[in-house]
Amino acid sequence: YVYPRNGTTTQMLTCECPPQYSFVDPDQRYKGCKPDFAPHCCLLDGGKMGSADQFQIVPRPNINWPFSDYEHLTPMDKDQCSTACLNDCFCAVAIHGGIGCWKKKLPLSNGRLDKGDVGIALLKLPKGT
Repeated sequence: YVYPRNGTTTQMLTCECPPQYSFVDPDQRYKGCKPDFAPHCCLLDGGKMGSADQFQIVPRPNINWPFSDYEHLTPMDKDQCSTACLNDCFCAVAIHGGIGCWKKKLPLSNGRLDKGDVGIALLKLPKGT
């Protein structure tokens, strides 16, 4: 995701990866981030490889990947949104804001940190991280 480097100007932007993600190309950070872990996988027959109980939700305020949701659930509180993402093998992160939950899958692109954004990013990461 992108954020102002010194917190006061949009002229100096920098890129960061969420926890347990690293840059695809550290020399060209704008190319995005990749997970440092095996994501929750779905099998074609509807079974799951990598159980949801191997993952946890890590909240991060003020981070969003706008316009890349594949499912919007409402009404839904933060705990329900977390559970919905944990149980969905396609979900890499969910954004909870107000009474809505927006699920997003990999690859995540055009993320941003905005102190004015009241949403909470619910990152699905392996347990023990």
